[in-house]
Amino acid sequence: MPAPLNRPDFQRLVEIIRDHPDFATETGRRRLLRAALHGYARAGSVLAGLDLGGHPQGAAVEAVTRLLAFGCLGGRHALALVLESLRDGLGDDQRGELDRFIADLDGPCRPLRTGDRQGAILHLSDLHFGTPADARNWHSQVAEDLKRELGCDRLDGLILSGDLTQRATAAEYAAAVEFIASLSREFGLTPARIVLVPGNHDLNWDLSKAAYDPGTTAAHRAADDSERRRWSDTGSDLRVRNEDRYRRRFAPFSSRFHQQVKGLPYPTDYPDQFSIEH
Repeated sequence: MPAPLNRPDFQRLVEIIRDHPDFATETGRRRLLRAALHGYARAGSVLAGLDLGGHPQGAAVEAVTRLLAFGCLGGRHALALVLESLRDGLGDDQRGELDRFIADLDGPCRPLRTGDRQGAILHLSDLHFGTPADARNWHSQVAEDLKRELGCDRLDGLILSGDLTQRATAAEYAAAVEFIASLSREFGLTPARIVLVPGNHDLNWDLSKAAYDPGTTAAHRAADDSERRRWSDTGSDLRVRNEDRYRRRFAPFSSRFHQQVKGLPYPTDYPDQFSIEH
């Protein structure tokens, strides 16, 4: 979200922060930021890698730039929170300036009112569920971010694009199902509004390997370019893939997960996997 500040405003904010007594030392700068952002989820990301050493001018530019880029925290702009914490150390004339900046920054951060919300689609990837505790913790974190930081209390769609599990075990898929069920209840999702795409961690690699049969050098040489794609040549071993058996590598994803979430199995025929229904 672009901050509603022009260059003169940016420069003025740098001056105000630079000259504030709490910003005189690096220790003071870090104490100020921690106090201003205390209690807000993900606030630690503001400080991660932030260079607050050296001259106050450079530190102020770095801090304002980072806070503007970081954007909103819980419906408040990160920079506005810091400015608010500076008010008591300023004169009346500067407090008026700060109030304007705070209002300008917080305006775009306010949660959407009911009826203002546009279609909201949540896209998640590489969750690598392991345990039911993961499902509960991650649901809590995602739900809080959606509601507090984005003002979103309903989802029109959910896309999970790969690697929901680590090793495609039954326990990992059960955790993923629990996470989606909790999210669906809280944000009004139906199975038809959920898109599930398997990743390499969601497939059965034993079934994948079992789909390859020993091949001969003569058959490999006789294969055309399209057929060669079915062959595996390690230099010492030639094997050819049986396509029907190879499709079975989707079995765990289909039966343990897709069937429970969507109410239908994941298709093994490749063209059908691009159907919006699945």
